[in-house]
Amino acid sequence: MAANTQQTDDELSGNLLYDKDARVILMEILKSLRVLTDRIEKIEKEVQKIDGIKEGLSNLSTRVQTNEETIVEIQDRNRKVEESVEKMGQIVHTIVDKYSANAEEISQIKDRMETIGEDNGTFSNIAIKELKADVLDLKCRSMSENLVFSGNKIGKRRSGGLAVAYKNHLKDNIEYIKTESKFVLWCKISKVINRSDDILLGIIYIPPEYTSYSSIDAINEIEMELFELSHRFSKCLLVGDFNARTGSEDDFIFVPDSESHVVDIENIQINAVCNLDQYDFSRKRNSRDKNKNRFGNQLLEFCKGNNFFIMNGRTLGDIDGKFTCRNSSVVDYCLCSAELIQNFTDFKVLDFSSLYSDVHSPIEISLKQTDQEVSTKCSDDTRTNEQKINNWTNEKSHKFLECLNLTEIENINSEIDGTTVVTQETVDMIISKIGKVLINSAGNTFGFKVSAGKKSEHRKNKPWFDHDCKAARYLFKLAQETTFRSRSLDKMKSILDNCGFSYLWSFQNTSPNIKSIIKQRLEDQFTQSWSGK
Repeated sequence: MAANTQQTDDELSGNLLYDKDARVILMEILKSLRVLTDRIEKIEKEVQKIDGIKEGLSNLSTRVQTNEETIVEIQDRNRKVEESVEKMGQIVHTIVDKYSANAEEISQIKDRMETIGEDNGTFSNIAIKELKADVLDLKCRSMSENLVFSGNKIGKRRSGGLAVAYKNHLKDNIEYIKTESKFVLWCKISKVINRSDDILLGIIYIPPEYTSYSSIDAINEIEMELFELSHRFSKCLLVGDFNARTGSEDDFIFVPDSESHVVDIENIQINAVCNLDQYDFSRKRNSRDKNKNRFGNQLLEFCKGNNFFIMNGRTLGDIDGKFTCRNSSVVDYCLCSAELIQNFTDFKVLDFSSLYSDVHSPIEISLKQTDQEVSTKCSDDTRTNEQKINNWTNEKSHKFLECLNLTEIENINSEIDGTTVVTQETVDMIISKIGKVLINSAGNTFGFKVSAGKKSEHRKNKPWFDHDCKAARYLFKLAQETTFRSRSLDKMKSILDNCGFSYLWSFQNTSPNIKSIIKQRLEDQFTQSWSGK
């Protein structure tokens, strides 16, 4: 029975395997399974892509959040900067208002003066003096202390004399030096510009040439006294009315290396031109006055022989060499010694004011204080370097804002808020601090560039060329002048005695050949005594 049953099952299975419909069904099922498998694989890939998109969206969301925080921070900084600018604007408006009030007051005074002129004597002399006092008070309001006048030299001419005025708190730093010349007033300035070296200040007035008060030996007298004082002072400033017209001619002698072998260097004075180069002053000076006169030639020779530079037309304040007299000539100068150039910052010719002079415009000189000596070395391969900030680029404007020192800005704001009395010094100090913040941010943002300055050369005198040699060379120069006065001869004899050359003075002062005698004997002395040095 069991055997029969097994046989029946095998027959049924065989029938099924060979049944065509069943095979077709199985094939269809197989295909469906394959299609289903492919779809499942595609679905799995799409799911993986979806996961990548989710991750990208998550990163994008993080970056958007970071950018939003950055934008909020930038907006906050911009708000603070705007508030600072607004406060500075208020201060500026306050200053402008006060300036307008002063200008209006001055205008009213001028109107009153014009009314006096029209009425021709309606007001008394007392009222006129009161108005002038008001004008003087407005123009001198910045002077917090009384002025002290010292060293008055009154001459026998209508122009009066020479005087120096300084503030009372400087009375212990300025000392009048008494000398004989009526053309110069000498002062010693101590511990004001330089704490280690005293500075010699010469106030000059030379009457115009071809007048009854003029003297062709005026510059020679000044040079003699300068020479006598030179052993005490290395830094000197000469300021005043020289009545000399120099055009724009060079005030120095420059000998290139290529020509040094054909020039007698020992017998000429070569200015320290490198000092001008090092401290960014132009070698070529400008001047609106293109004319020259005899005093102008003497002044140029004085500068060449004593290492002085004319500062007119060499600074940003007087870049074109403005007229100083009657708006038609340059006769008022500032002469700076080569050693003082490092302290010199600016020179300006101010607008004419009848309060100070009848025809001359005031000149303004700016010097900076230094506590140490700056070495000056100039050679063929030496250049001066200065650091400057690179140009602004809009692409880095956001970085510029980020580099602003917000703490310092807050301190400035607090200082502005705490200011009760606005003065010129307060405004200058706040503006200076704001400028430093902006400059520091610009430097950190755009970086610095180094530009090479001008190449310059300078030769020093030989080691053996001491004070005695300088004195003899100076006398030799005087011997080449066309005329002498008895005062000049006395000074020459004094210098000869002080330098040990009194034996050269073996002739009478009245000798008609004085010039040739001095010249010949000094030439002999140079040749015989110093040729071996």
